[in-house]
Amino acid sequence: MSSLIWQYAISPELIEKIQVCSSISEMEQLVSVLLADLGFKMATYHLLRVNGHGDRLLTFFSSYPDEWLHRYIEKGYLFHDVVHERSRKSVMPFSWQECQQREISTVAGRVFDEARAFDIRDGFSVPIHGPKAFAVFSAVAQGSAQERKSSIELGRGALTQLGLAIHERALVLLADEIEKNSRISPRLSPREIECLKWVAAGKNTPDIAEILHISDKTVVTHIQSVMRKLNAQTRTHAVIKAVSLGLIPLE
Repeated sequence: MSSLIWQYAISPELIEKIQVCSSISEMEQLVSVLLADLGFKMATYHLLRVNGHGDRLLTFFSSYPDEWLHRYIEKGYLFHDVVHERSRKSVMPFSWQECQQREISTVAGRVFDEARAFDIRDGFSVPIHGPKAFAVFSAVAQGSAQERKSSIELGRGALTQLGLAIHERALVLLADEIEKNSRISPRLSPREIECLKWVAAGKNTPDIAEILHISDKTVVTHIQSVMRKLNAQTRTHAVIKAVSLGLIPLE
C-alpha cells in the first residue's frame, strides 16, 4: 500500500503544457526538466511506423550522447536491441532490467555493455501501439544502482502517462508530415547518400570533404539538403530517419 502512495505523479498542469506545445523541440525541453526532478537524466522518443506503411521514422528527440547514437547506428544495433524488439511485441511498459534478466544474444548483450560506457545503464520504456503509429518513449535513470531501481519502480505510472501524452501531441504536430510520408519516401541524390553515410560513421564536415574530394561548403550543402528533404532537425536525426527508411544501408 505504501508503495502506491509514494509513487511519482504527473500533474494535470504538466499534461496541459505538453498538449499546447508548438513544436517537438519545445516538448523535449519541457520533458527534460520534469525527468530530472524524477531522477532520470536522458530520454528518447521515436515515432516509428505510420498507417501500416513500414518503418518510417517521422520524428524523434533524444538527449543521449551523439557519440552513442552514431555508434548505435553504425553498428546496426537497432536490429539487435532487445529493448526495441520487446517494444514491438508488447504493449506493456517495462524496465530494461526485465530484458536483461532473460536469455539474450551476444550482440544484444554487447549493446547494453557498450551503452554503459555512456552512463546509460538502467531505464524504462513505454511502447505505444495505435491505429496510425508505433512509438517508443524511454527514460534513463541516474544515481546508484539502488537509486536507479527506486526511480524506475516509483516512476512507472508517471513515465507511462508522460509517454502517452508526448505521443498524442506529436501526432497532432506532425499530422501533415504523417500524411505525406505515408504515401511516398523522399529521394536522395547519390552524393547526398555518400555524405550521409559518412555522417553515420561519425565523420565531421572536413573529414567527409577530404574523403569525397569536395569542399567543406559542398558537404554542408548536401547535408542541409538531406535534412530539408527528411524534415530533420539535426544530422543525427537525418541519419536515423534515412536508416529507418532504407535510404542508406547499414554496413
